Amino acid sequence: MNSLFSKYGSAILLNILSLITVAQEEGDWVRERLDQGYSLVSDHKLDSARVLFTELNEALEIRDSDRLAKTNLYIGRIYHSSFIFEESIYYLQKAVEQVDSINQKQLRVDILIELGAVFFDSGRLVNAMEEYTHATEIAYSIQDTFGLAILNNNIGLIYLETHDYQRSIEYFKNVTHFAKTEETEFLRAISLNNMGIAYYHLEEYTKSIDVLNAGEIYAYSSQRDKELADILFSKGLNYIELNENKKALELFEKAKKTYSELNFSQRIILCDVSLYKVNYDLGNFEKSKALEVDLIKVMRESLPTNIRVDFYQYLSTNYANEGDSSTAYRYAQKLIELNGSLLEELQSKTLVNLKTDVEIMKVSEELSEIEAAHTKTKTEKEKIESINAKLKSMNFKIVLLSALAGTLLILILSLLVRSNKKKKKTNKILETQKSLLADQNSQILNSVSYANSMEKLLLQQMSPHFIFNALTTAEASISVGDYDYAKKYLAMFASLLRQTLDYSRNNVVSLEEEINFLKSYIEINSLKQGTNFNCSFLYDKDEIEDFVFTPPMLVQPFVENALIHGLYHKISGDKELSIKVIPKENYILWEIKDNGIGREKSRQIAHVHKGISHGIKITSDRIKWMKNIHGDYFSLEYKDLEEGTLVILKTPIVEMK
Repeated sequence: MNSLFSKYGSAILLNILSLITVAQEEGDWVRERLDQGYSLVSDHKLDSARVLFTELNEALEIRDSDRLAKTNLYIGRIYHSSFIFEESIYYLQKAVEQVDSINQKQLRVDILIELGAVFFDSGRLVNAMEEYTHATEIAYSIQDTFGLAILNNNIGLIYLETHDYQRSIEYFKNVTHFAKTEETEFLRAISLNNMGIAYYHLEEYTKSIDVLNAGEIYAYSSQRDKELADILFSKGLNYIELNENKKALELFEKAKKTYSELNFSQRIILCDVSLYKVNYDLGNFEKSKALEVDLIKVMRESLPTNIRVDFYQYLSTNYANEGDSSTAYRYAQKLIELNGSLLEELQSKTLVNLKTDVEIMKVSEELSEIEAAHTKTKTEKEKIESINAKLKSMNFKIVLLSALAGTLLILILSLLVRSNKKKKKTNKILETQKSLLADQNSQILNSVSYANSMEKLLLQQMSPHFIFNALTTAEASISVGDYDYAKKYLAMFASLLRQTLDYSRNNVVSLEEEINFLKSYIEINSLKQGTNFNCSFLYDKDEIEDFVFTPPMLVQPFVENALIHGLYHKISGDKELSIKVIPKENYILWEIKDNGIGREKSRQIAHVHKGISHGIKITSDRIKWMKNIHGDYFSLEYKDLEEGTLVILKTPIVEMK
C-alpha cells in the first residue's frame, strides 16, 4: 500500500498547468474543437479524436503555424489525463519539433516537463529523466524558477520510485528554494508530502510527520484539497507504525471524505483498506466488518496488486486469530496467487531495471553537470558585471580607450586561438572518457551491484516457496477432515506469515532473529512429526546477542530438508534434530544434524514422487551470487551418518546498514 501511494504524485502537472487556460489563449474556434476532442478521448472514441485533431493541426498550419506547438501540448495533455500514453507522446514530440522552429524556450520547458511526466507515468524512467534534464538546462538559462520547482519535484519522484530516498529528499528540498511566492505554495505542499513519504520509507516516522505537518499548512493556505488529503493519508500511515491507531483513524476518515468529494475512487478504496485495519486493531469490529463487506465487493483485477495484497493479508491474519481457519485459508490462497503475480513482475522488472538503473545514473550525471555549470556561469557573470561597473566609473581618454580596445582585441584573438586548441584537446579527452564509461557500464552487469540484485530476486522467491509448503500442509489436513489440526496449524502459520514476508524483503537480519525464526518454523512443522520428535539448539547466548548480523533465510531450507525429507519418513524410534550455532570472526558456522532416513533413501522417495526441493535450489543459487558480494565466507558440506545426515553450513557475518 505504501509504495503504491507514493506514486500518486506523478501526475502533478495535470493539476499545475490548467488545460482551460491554454485553450482560451487559442480562441473560440480552437477551444471548441479541443473540447470536442477531450470528450471523444474521455469516451474512448480514439479514431474520431485522431481525425478531429489532425484536421485542427492542418487548419492551424495554414492559418497560424506558431500556435501549433501550444495546441499539440494541449492535445498531449488530453491523452495523458486519460492514460493513453503513446498518443500523448506522439503529440508532445510533435510540439517539441514545432517549438524548436519558433524558438520559444519557455514553451519548450512546459512541453518537456509534460513529456517527462508521461514517460514517468508509463514506467519509462530513463526517458523521463532525459526530458527533465533537457528542461532543467533551458529553465536555468531563462531563470524559470516555477519550472525549476516543478522539475526538482518530478526528478525527486524518479529517485523515490527507484528507492533512492536520500537523493529524492535533496530534490524535494530544492523545491522550496525555487517556489517562494504565494502562488507556488501548493508546490511546496506537494514536495513536502513527497518528502514525508521518503522519510516514511526510511522508517524515520517522527521526522516524516514533522515534514507532513509543514506541508499541511501550505495545503490549507493554498486551498488545495487533493494535496491536503494526500498529506493526511501519509500522516495516517506514520501513526500506524507508531502504534497510535486513534490518530491514524481520524486522519484516514478526513482523507476519505475529501477524496469522496473529489470523486477519486481508487484513493477511497485505499483509505477503506487502512480504515479496515485500524478499526479492527482498535476493536471496532462492527465498523471493520461493514468495511470488509464493502471492500470485497470492489476488489477486482483492475485495482493495483498492492492494495489487494494488503487487504487479503489483513483478512487472512484476522480470521486466523479468530479461529476461523477455513476462511483464513481461503484468503491465504488469494495471497499466494497475488504473490505469484508480484513475483513475476519482480523477476521481469528487476532484471530489466538493472541496465535501466545504470542509464539513470548516466543521465543523473549529466543533470549534475548542468547544475554545476549553471553555478559556475552565474559566478563568472557576477564577476564580469562587477568589472564592467568599475570600467564605467573610469574616465579614460579616448586614445587610452582605443589603445586598450586594440590590446583587448589582440588578447581576445589570442584567447580564441588558445580556447580552440584547448577545446580540441578537451574533446579528445571526452571521447576517451566516453569510451571508458561505456566499458564501465558493461562491467556493471557483472559487478557486485548485479550480484546484489540477483540475490534480492532469489530472496523474494523464498517467500512464495515457504507459503506454498505451509498451505499445502493445511490443505492436505482439511481434505482428510482433520480440522482441529488444520485450525491449529493455520493459527501458527498466520503469526509466522508477516515475519516471513518481512524477512524476504530484508538484506540483513540479526542472528538472534534468524534463530527465533527457525524455532518458529520448526514449531509449526513439529505438529506433523509426531510426539516422538525432539529438537535442540546449541549456542552461546552471549555470542548470539553480540550484534551479529547475517543474510536471512539461508538456513531454513536445510532445516526444512531435515524435517520433510529426513525425519518425516522415519517410521520407528525417536526423531532427533539438533542445530549448533557457532559465530566466528567473519562467518557463522551452522551444524544441522538429524537421525532421519538419510540422503540415499530420501532420494529414492523423491524419485518415486518426483519431488523437487525448490528451497535448496533457490538457496544454492543465492549462495552462488552472494559469493560475489561477501567473498569466500560461504561453504556447504554434507556428511552421511550411520543414522541420518549432518549439514555443515558457513554464512557470512555482515554489517547492519
